[in-house]
Amino acid sequence: MGRKKDKRKAEHKGAAAEPPRPTAPRVNAGPRRPPTTTRPAPRLTSMVPVRFEPAMLDEVKQHASADGRSVSAWIRRAVERELRRDVDA
Repeated sequence: MGRKKDKRKAEHKGAAAEPPRPTAPRVNAGPRRPPTTTRPAPRLTSMVPVRFEPAMLDEVKQHASADGRSVSAWIRRAVERELRRDVDA
């Protein structure tokens, strides 16, 4: 019934419309320069879903924690070692 919005409209009904305020000119109104630094290309390119048995995952988590690595980083390192081992053999 008597909402604040309606009351405000009623108060301003008889008032003359205010002209729009002039906006201050932008200080740096020139064209933007391209960024000076570029974002490096992502090192890792795709995700590969891998499933582990709960016991094996617990072991992986323990080893990763002991090495101060995330589980993903620990698995990547293990795979890299295994790939290097095949090349060295």
